[in-house]
Amino acid sequence: MYKEYMASEEDFRCVVCLERTLKVLLDFGDQPFSNRFVPLNNTGDSTKSSFREATSHAHHRINPSPPQYRLRVGSCISCLTVQLIDPPPPNLVRVPNGGVTYTEPEQHLDDVADFICSFTPIGKSSQILGLSPIDGRLLQKLKNCGFSETVVLRTKEDLHIGEVGAGIETIQERVTRQAEELHERLGASRLVVARAIVEHSHDLQGFLSALKTLAGADGYLLLEVPDCERDLHLQEYSSLWEEHTIYFTKHTLGRCLELAGLETVRFKTYTYPYESISSVLVKSKSQTRPVSLMPLQAERELINGFKDSLQAVAQQCRKRLKSFRVGNNKIAVFGAGHLAVSFINLLQLTDCIDLVIDDNPLKQGLAMPGSLIPIVPSSALQTENVRLCLLSLSYDSEIKVSTKNQVFRSFAGEVRSIFRASPNSIFQ
Repeated sequence: MYKEYMASEEDFRCVVCLERTLKVLLDFGDQPFSNRFVPLNNTGDSTKSSFREATSHAHHRINPSPPQYRLRVGSCISCLTVQLIDPPPPNLVRVPNGGVTYTEPEQHLDDVADFICSFTPIGKSSQILGLSPIDGRLLQKLKNCGFSETVVLRTKEDLHIGEVGAGIETIQERVTRQAEELHERLGASRLVVARAIVEHSHDLQGFLSALKTLAGADGYLLLEVPDCERDLHLQEYSSLWEEHTIYFTKHTLGRCLELAGLETVRFKTYTYPYESISSVLVKSKSQTRPVSLMPLQAERELINGFKDSLQAVAQQCRKRLKSFRVGNNKIAVFGAGHLAVSFINLLQLTDCIDLVIDDNPLKQGLAMPGSLIPIVPSSALQTENVRLCLLSLSYDSEIKVSTKNQVFRSFAGEVRSIFRASPNSIFQ
């Protein structure tokens, strides 16, 4: 039976419109950090022992005391933006020892680069600034097109970040804090590129203000954020995690930019099989006008559907998984990333999953955050009685595994996806 948490009636402050009109949609209680994989205790070498031994004694052999945070998802009744309530601060979100990497969709970058090349206000000698290594690929494409002044902020030298495991969560914090200093040292940039970082912001309006400082009065910002409309519509709860503090739709992103005093020059959404990316070129408005926050009924219905469907979605998934666990049949999740962590923990499926497969050597001998399910290499698909393998990978990684991993290609069981957007979803 799915355990429900009572939503608070308290109002919180929205990070977009800054009104105290943020209400709790879903309260998942205390949750583990998705990058805190749990080491097995030294009661034996788990990497050499059999998988059957590791699973049968997992709950006795695993250190059960990693840090947790309270996962509450809210929606502002004024601007309707979905966001985390009191998310954990960047220093807690940071990967403790490094070794965890994330990939972003990039197939659309040629189209973005082509547009910038044809956009006459940004000349080939203009300074173009990227905030993080994620922006490097686009800046390289622009450099190849003849833009000579492309710069990516260096984490240590420019942002003074020396912590092991620091990533986007720390970069957004330092940029917000050091924008004036960076502007004084680097000068105004004609274009500031900020891909896959806005949704990690803890002080959204402060972060956008910092980007405006870096661009100066006449500069442009290129922002790319996930378009979460499909996730909300399909009730894709695995998309929720502690590092994404804000979940924009086209509508709520547009309002956010208006509230920040930004004028949209180009707004284009790129659709991928399991996710969509909104790529927006904006500049500071010469004149600011009051922004209407009249909520749209369709947006409200989308949010209410996401709120009201959790228990039904969890029970549907549990029923489907139970149908595969006949006799000694096992169920595996392929991929020990944050999507798998959220899928298992938020839908409360710990007792339905036997093992998690990941060939990253840094994850061997570890267990999944929260569920304490041991992580094993893909060879377990051959040595264990796995009847069902659930893919929790990004679409690109899914293609790589299905074409290059020989163990997976020879797997005789059934393969499904955890994503409701997939035509091969376990929910179908």
